[in-house]
Amino acid sequence: MIRLALALMLLVVPAAAQTVLDEKRPEITLKVTLARGLSAAPGLYAFLREEAEVTAATYRDMAAEDARAAREAGQRFRPYSMEISDELRFLSPRYASVLRRIAVHTGGAHGNLVLEAVTADRGTGRLIRLDELLGGPKGGRALKAIAGFLAREIARKAHGGKPDESWRAAIRAATAPDVAVLQNFTLARSSLPDRIGGLAFHFAPYEVAPYATGPVEIVVPQALFHDGLKPGIAALFGGEPR
Repeated sequence: MIRLALALMLLVVPAAAQTVLDEKRPEITLKVTLARGLSAAPGLYAFLREEAEVTAATYRDMAAEDARAAREAGQRFRPYSMEISDELRFLSPRYASVLRRIAVHTGGAHGNLVLEAVTADRGTGRLIRLDELLGGPKGGRALKAIAGFLAREIARKAHGGKPDESWRAAIRAATAPDVAVLQNFTLARSSLPDRIGGLAFHFAPYEVAPYATGPVEIVVPQALFHDGLKPGIAALFGGEPR
């Protein structure tokens, strides 16, 4: 999982870096592909690579143990697979945003997809949550506005405006106006140069809609929460998301 501090901020990364792990074993296939554009943010690249290696090791060990248990029980073992792919969503002199997809198949009817969004301050190495962007009484109102917008757009986009009661409960839980809940976001590019156009929130399959719907992405325009941005941050946002 994405941790709360970055390390190795000054490492140099080759510009052509991309696939950093491609491994096939009898019990599991592993692949890790990092975003090519992260050569411009070497500290974040190093952090994401380390996290990917930890995740790969976890699934490698899990597959080996499950394969051993299956052999001992005289059962057939279906090999696992795990693939990590990173997409650079936003890059500016101050911030970098990456969306990580972790696709895992452990022998069930279908695989699972985990989405991990990370935004980092390139100067300090801090990972950015909403409370780094929003502040004061207007920040609280902006957080509620973001949560309400997400709930309405998920219902419209993923359920045709009519989610059933079980999905309404799931949507409420996933869009609660709490920075600890609303942390899976990337910065959105803007129609204006050198500005942030909004926040893109990412929801994995099953989180707010049926598996067949796939992942759900909702972009919140910056105009909706601009008044709640902290001084010194507001000037970084403007225009329409694109």
